[in-house]
Amino acid sequence: MGVDGYYVRTLDWAIETGVANHYKEIYPEHTMRLLKPKSVEPLHQAFTYNDLGNFPPSFAALIPNGRLWGQHAAVITPNNKLLNDVSLEWQSVVDPQRHPVFQQGQLPPATYTGGTVAALAFVGAQSYYHWFVDVLPRIHLLRESGVYVDKYVINTHLPFQYETLAKMGITRDKIIETTGNHNFHLQAEKLIVTSIPNHLRYPKWVVNFIRGEFFENHPIQTSSEFERIYVSRDDANYRKVVNEDEVMNVLAGYGFRKVVLSHLSLDEKRNIFASAKYVVSALGSGLIHLLFCSPKTKVIEFLPPNFVDICFWRMSNFLKLDYYYLMAEGAGFHGVPNFNEMMEMGALGVVENLAVDIHKFTRLLERAGL
Repeated sequence: MGVDGYYVRTLDWAIETGVANHYKEIYPEHTMRLLKPKSVEPLHQAFTYNDLGNFPPSFAALIPNGRLWGQHAAVITPNNKLLNDVSLEWQSVVDPQRHPVFQQGQLPPATYTGGTVAALAFVGAQSYYHWFVDVLPRIHLLRESGVYVDKYVINTHLPFQYETLAKMGITRDKIIETTGNHNFHLQAEKLIVTSIPNHLRYPKWVVNFIRGEFFENHPIQTSSEFERIYVSRDDANYRKVVNEDEVMNVLAGYGFRKVVLSHLSLDEKRNIFASAKYVVSALGSGLIHLLFCSPKTKVIEFLPPNFVDICFWRMSNFLKLDYYYLMAEGAGFHGVPNFNEMMEMGALGVVENLAVDIHKFTRLLERAGL
């Protein structure tokens, strides 16, 4: 038997089935005025449209006999419908009917488990950025719900995922993994789900929680060696700065140090960004560590021409950082893995390599006070 349709909102299911008391709003819908970024170019429309942040409500919901299906743990209600707002897939963001669960003629039999299970699997969990802003903050909503959780369903297999979960008190014996299991199908005595920050447009509470969990009340060792850093994407498979040597030649004259983050522990990354007064980087997951910067730290971000993601501008607003950006130029796809797959998804702009206009970059550095 397949799935019989979907609810756009979990709240719609709770109201229709008369279990609204199983739904708890943690943070209400709200708006926040965001300061415009600084640049040496006309303001990109992505910032113009988003200078007033509108953030939907954040919630947790308890679903007796709820089910989870697939590697990303799509949430299915007892009346056999998908809960779209807590079952994100990239292809179904705009149209829920494109969710993979609707491509299944029949789901495999579900395995039953007692106790309370929390759904934390996420389509982008392998990304360092999405792990920090789309998975870990949901643990905060679980805590605020007041419901005790026995097990957590997570598509996890990377060291940084286990490292951060352990720091939050979630040990491996509490984890149910879906990694690589597209036929995963679990029914829980009690299933608890939360809103996904991606759908919430990443409100300020997400930043406050992660900063509080991994920065505040932790010992910090700052160093003058890292007051001016350039975060390199040498360790990335895509979106590399092809003229990085030219960029570093300019930055070296201002005392910048190049850092590559992938081989460092979370504690080491925290110390580096806590030390920083200037951060320069192309758009990338490494900038999640801006969470550890002090207010007024200057941030200069290179943005891809065909993937203008404003997430770190928004984060800089929340953290009171001084944000600047420079539109980079597209520089092809040399070395990018899974090129054909990305082309079929229409996501080539996400992985395109970048070239920085050195003249504009020098002007932007001057505007930032260097």
